[in-house]
Parts: sequence; C-alpha cells; structure tokens
Amino acid sequence: MRMLEVFVIKFKHIAKYQLPAILAKHKTEQEGKVPEGKYSLEVAAVKEEVKMPPPQPPQTPSGDKDSKTLVSAVTSASQAAANNYTAADCRSLVKTLVCGVKTITWGTISCKAPTVDANFISNKLFNPKETLVFVRLVKYALQAVDIYTVTQTTSGQTYVRPAAVQTVRTKEEKEVLEHFAGVFTMMNPLTFKEIFSATIEYMVERIHNNYALQIVANSFLANLTTSATFATILVEYLLARLEEMGWYSTVTGILVDYLLARLEEMGWYSTVTGILVDYLLARLEEMGSNMERSNLYLKLFKLVFGSVSLFAAENEQMLKPHLHTIVNKSMELAMTAKEPYNYFLLLRALFRSIGGGSHDLLYQEFLPLLPNLLQGLNSLQSGLHKQHMKDLFVELCLTVPVRLSSLLPYLPMLMDPLVSALNGSQTLVSQGLRTLELCVDNLQPDFLYDHIQPVRAELMQALWRTLRNPQDNIAHVAFRVLGKFGGGNRKMLREAQKLNYNEKETAGPSISIYFQDCKTPITLPAEKVIEHALNALKSSQTDSHYRRQSWEVIKCFLVAMLNLDDDKQTLTHLFTHSSFSEGEIALQPGSQYRNQDDHARSVQEQALTGMFVAAAIKDLRPSVLPFMASMVRHYTMVAIAQQGGPFPIGDKQSKLQGMDPQILVDALTVIMGHEEKELCKPGHLALVLILDTATTILGAKERACQLPLFDYLVERMCSLCYDRAWYAKLGG
Repeated sequence: MRMLEVFVIKFKHIAKYQLPAILAKHKTEQEGKVPEGKYSLEVAAVKEEVKMPPPQPPQTPSGDKDSKTLVSAVTSASQAAANNYTAADCRSLVKTLVCGVKTITWGTISCKAPTVDANFISNKLFNPKETLVFVRLVKYALQAVDIYTVTQTTSGQTYVRPAAVQTVRTKEEKEVLEHFAGVFTMMNPLTFKEIFSATIEYMVERIHNNYALQIVANSFLANLTTSATFATILVEYLLARLEEMGWYSTVTGILVDYLLARLEEMGWYSTVTGILVDYLLARLEEMGSNMERSNLYLKLFKLVFGSVSLFAAENEQMLKPHLHTIVNKSMELAMTAKEPYNYFLLLRALFRSIGGGSHDLLYQEFLPLLPNLLQGLNSLQSGLHKQHMKDLFVELCLTVPVRLSSLLPYLPMLMDPLVSALNGSQTLVSQGLRTLELCVDNLQPDFLYDHIQPVRAELMQALWRTLRNPQDNIAHVAFRVLGKFGGGNRKMLREAQKLNYNEKETAGPSISIYFQDCKTPITLPAEKVIEHALNALKSSQTDSHYRRQSWEVIKCFLVAMLNLDDDKQTLTHLFTHSSFSEGEIALQPGSQYRNQDDHARSVQEQALTGMFVAAAIKDLRPSVLPFMASMVRHYTMVAIAQQGGPFPIGDKQSKLQGMDPQILVDALTVIMGHEEKELCKPGHLALVLILDTATTILGAKERACQLPLFDYLVERMCSLCYDRAWYAKLGG
C-alpha cells in the first residue's frame, strides 16, 4: 500500500501543478486573441503556481518513518522536475501510473491469498485506511486524465478539446480509462460501494468537465459484479434530486457530467448498477428545468434500464424497489415542472427497456400503477399540448410494460390513443399497428369489437388511409390487419363522409392573373396560398429554400395590401400637427375601427402571423426584421391617424375604408398564444415598436396609452388568459 500511496501522490502532483500549467499554456495559444498584458499576467500566475511547493503529503496508512521518507523523496523529485514536463510527458506518465495502480491493486488483493483463486481474490476486503487511499486515487486520477484533452492535429497544431465533445477520443485515452475502471472492478463489492458512495458527487462533476470520463461509468455498469451496486447508488442519488430537474438549470449540467462519469466506472454490472440507480433517483427532480443536466440524467437512467436487459436476474431485483418511485414521482413532478417533457422521456426510456416481455418480476410490480397511469396519460393526450408532447403521451399509453392479459380491464382507455397513433407520425403509426394486430390476434372478435365500437369509424378510416402510406412495410401491415377484421373492415363505407363546409360568401383577397391570349383575367384566391406559406414557415421539416420562398409570398402580399399614395411631405405635415400632442383622444366603440369583412381580415391576420414566424427563423431574420419593423410602424401610424389628431374617425368623419390596423393586434395575439414560445420574441419586439412609435408622435407614454388601439391590445392579451391551452394562458 505504500507504493500505491506514492502513485496517488504522483497523480496529485500532475493534477495540481503540471496540468493547470499545460492547459493554461495551450488555451492561451489556442485563443490567440488575449491582450498582451492579460496574457503576461496569466502566464506569470501560472509560473508562480508551478513554483509553489506542494502541501505536505498525508500520513501513510502504515504510519512508519520509512514510508514518510519515501513519500517526501518522491515529492521532492517530482517538484524538481515540475518545469520540465510537456503534454506528451504527462500523458506517458499518466498511462504508466494507471497501469501500475492496476497491477498494485491486483497484487495487494492476491498477495495474502493462499491460492490465486479468483473467487477468493474478489471477496477480499480492504481496511478503512486502505479504502481512503483508493478514495484519494479517484479524486486525483480523474483530474490527471484531463491531460488527454490536450490534442494534437495532423497539421501539428495543439488545442484543448471542449468538455462537451464526445467523439474526439484517442485509442490510448480509451485504454487508460478502461484500465482505470479495471482497478475497481476487481474489488469486493462492499469496498467498491464504500468508495463510490463517497465519491459519486465528485465523479459527476468530473464527467461534466470531461465527457470522455463516461467510459469509466459505462465499464462499471457493463460488469456483472459492480453493475447492480453502482446502478443502485446512482438511481438513489438521482431520485433524491428529482425535483431539482424541474427548477434548476445550472445543476442539470453537473448531474449529467456526474452520471456519465459513473457510467464509465460500471465495469461490474450488478454492483455498479445499484450505485447508478441510487444516484439517478436522488436527482430525478432536476430533470424538469436544466436541459444539460436533464439530458445527462436521462442518459444515466437509460444506462441503468439497459443493464436490466443485460443482467436480468441481478438488476431486476435492483430496479424493483425503485419502480413505483420513478413512475409516481415523474408523473407528479411533470404536473408542476417548467419542462415536463424530460419526465415523460424518462418514462418512455423505462417502458422501452423493460417492455420486451421477459421481465415478469417488474411487470407484477408495475400492475398496481396501471389504472392511475393510464387515466393520467389519457387525460393528457386528450388535452391541449404541443404536438411532440401529444405524440409522447400516445406512445406511453401504447407501450405500458404489462402483459396483454393484464390490460384487458383497461382496454377502453387504449382506444383513443390507438386512433391518435394511426393518424400520427410514421413511428406512431407503426406502434399503433403493432398494438392493434396484437389485440386482433389474441382476443376474441366479439370481445374486441365491443371495445372498439365507440371509435370504430375513426379506426377503420385511419386504417384505410394507412394503406396509402409512402412506406411499403406500414401499408403491408395495415392491409394485413384489415384482412384480419374480415367483413367488418367494410362497414365504415356506410359512414357519412366528413366534408369541410365552406361558409364564406366571398373569395376574399384574390390575385388577378392575365394571360396573353385571354381578355378575361383569372382570379386566384390568396387565402390558400397564404395558409400554405404560413404552415411551411411553422414546420421545422421545411427546406430552407421553400421557407424563403414562403416568406417572399407573404412579404409580397403584405406590400400589395398597403396604400402608399401619400408622399412623405404630406405625412410629415399630418403627424406634426399639434392636435396629436394636445388634442383630446375620444374613446369610440371598437366596431368603428374594425373592418367588417371577416374573410379578408382572416387572410390578412395569417399573413402578419407569417411575418412574425419568419422573424423567429434564424436564416430569415436579417431580412425579415427590418421589414417587420416598418410594417409595425406603418400600422401603428395608421391607427394613430384614425383615432387621434385632426381627423379622427367619428360621427363627422367618414367610416373606415380598407383594412383596419387592429388586425396587427390580432396577429400579435396569435403569436403570443402560440405553443412555440420562441415566436414570442418577435411579438415582444413588435409591442415595443408600437409603444415607441405612439410615444414619439403623441409626446408621452401616458397619452399613447389612451388610444383605443391600446385598449384593444390589452383586451386581446387578457383574453388569452381565458383560453383552455396553458401556453396561451402563459402568453397572456
């Protein structure tokens, strides 16, 4: 153990003195933009730090004078060579130290053994002082391996690899980390648990700073001896902090790092999996707010769940006591978390991992949760949520990890999600067809038909539509399922067709198209054109070229709807009139300022909504924002001229002609109440422009707020608070 203590001191020296100097040197070279004064100060500080003598080493476990003398000698020798180490020297030294530690550990375990029997060696326990040496080894060795983040390119340039990079990893680094994990996988599970129960927090922090360390955690989880222990520690740790996942964003990144670090140390699957489970359960609450940390927790949970399939006998017992906590707490916290999506992703990972049909122990444990879970998911999928959330609720309903025989009492709860799946994305259609075919193959026809009767028409129509699916395998499955229904698949042909009734009396705004040999122009209604352009802008799947063309269509339509006959001199003379800043602003009924052509207002509202959506798209933003600002100012100035100044609309003034500027407020209301809150940013900018323009013309914010335009704005925004959807209420 004295030799191991010396190796730990070597790791400490590299971590505390050599590594900071090397990283500081290469970072400043990589940035290349640091001011000269700052650079010299930093280099001086680094040099000063390197020259500082290291603190006195702790007392060795044996406590005799020879060991103290040895440690002092090693420390002095390493200090003397402090200024001579390069990155290559440190990498070579770290590799040698890790391999040496592994050999020393194996020798320490086996030296007192009467035989070299592997079972005897793995059952040997270390005493507390020896265990503390391994705790310090974890602390300093995980810092020292950061030397591998200093990477040299093929051109000879050296740079420091960012912590988040996962793919850039040398073969030597991977081997060193695997050897380091091997130091602990040969230990007794009780010693292993004692070490990593004390250091799991630190491991997560190290993984956060160096993503490559997840190899250690992966090794622990993939080892039969350590898998269950490590998973238990990790799950308990995560569950204890599950609520934080709904509120704290900074912590999530740290936890993700921690979890990844734990994965690499999981070389013994049964022992390590238990540590991981404990850790994850302790941090389950943090999955609702911080995206980085939440993603890390999800990865760690998936590793734990995956270990159940790898070592079912050991890890089913590990996961069983935590199953109720994971499901109930995730559903509970999802109701109040800022980002509930993470909790449902956690449930999906759990369902997918244990839903293969071979985990009867977990299925029995899951049965008491089934009624409340299905009821909650059904109510969620029938509510107003973002589309990706609805898809997730449907998938969770169809993939609950229980036997079909256990689902029979709750079969009616699966019918609505089944129809939604068949009308959803390709993934949901495939899942819905698998579930439906399973029911058709294993249930009596009369029993099944009784349960699908409430949704029979929608179900059959969805199946017939699936026959036209572009993916052949999905169409083949749908055809097979329809055949298994027999004659019942044609009963829906007697159902009345669902037609969209056109209640509009006029064609609305139209484009007149003239052809060379035709005297009469062709009128093309613009409604569908603007509607499809808006949908193309909203969809993230739309190609950037078609997005740009959709914006051009909307832009041209908005320009064509403007009346720009007045010249600049006339407008300047109008808006500098003293009545704007001094005259009375009369509140007239809102109908006086509103165009009565609802069809035309609807098309104009869609076009303005498309303008705000385009302003939120990164590629289009530079060209959209100036145009948007001009349009908002134009509409605001028209509203001010109509509602104040020398010629307000009233009893003595002619009625409103053309489109009313209040349509801008209607479009803003749609944007602020949209489910995608990124669209609110252009909406906020538009509100600022409206107030700024009105204040400039009328002279004061208080006077600007007296305009009927602002009354209408407040009324429409307050109306969002009474909408059913939560995201609309949030917009209000």
